[in-house]
Amino acid sequence: MKQFDFYKELYFKENERRQEVLNSLNIPIAIITALASASYFFITSFDYKIESFLSGIFIALISITGVCLLFAIYFLIRAFSDFTKGYEYSGIPYAKELYDWNKNLEDYFEEYEDDRSLAKKHYTKFIIENLVKHTEHNMYVNDKKHGYIYRSKKFLIIALILTLITLIPFGYNHFKKDEKVHKVELIEQKVSSKNDIQNINEKLDIIIDSLKTKNNERQRQSTEKADSTTTATTKGQAN
Repeated sequence: MKQFDFYKELYFKENERRQEVLNSLNIPIAIITALASASYFFITSFDYKIESFLSGIFIALISITGVCLLFAIYFLIRAFSDFTKGYEYSGIPYAKELYDWNKNLEDYFEEYEDDRSLAKKHYTKFIIENLVKHTEHNMYVNDKKHGYIYRSKKFLIIALILTLITLIPFGYNHFKKDEKVHKVELIEQKVSSKNDIQNINEKLDIIIDSLKTKNNERQRQSTEKADSTTTATTKGQAN
């Protein structure tokens, strides 16, 4: 392979790696979003009053997971823009500049050396030097970005493993919470049933008392009527 073709291939390969770096950011961003959402759900749904020991384990796991996510986000930002500094890629000069450079070389060697073929050799040398310089710079930038992405993915894997482990205390806590809710509902139903029975008994007592009162009133009226009849009969006999 000729020297020019070799460095040209390297130059275009680093430009392709530049696009690969941008595309590789999508998956870590999606994973960070999913893990952050899961952590938020765990934190807001966990009942910290059921068991203190279990709550301590849960808080420790969630805290470590959050730290790992922060490191993953940090390295992802470094890979994308390196905060305020950014990343600058370099490239060969514009086409017009290259054309003018080649033309000046041809004019120079034609006038002073009387050999235009020397201009082609110097021009090729100039292009190769530019390819080497810019490929070296772009290679350094791409390697640096890939390094940050690798670190970000490493912390994401740790965060993912911790999230799966967190499912154990969270699932146990969720089960105990549902059991507690069912007990409360059953107790409320029992209390409600007792109150209903008590209300019914009170109503029955009222009805019985009312019936007794009416019966006593009827007996009293009958007695009074009988007494008045007896008195009237006695007075008639006396006359």
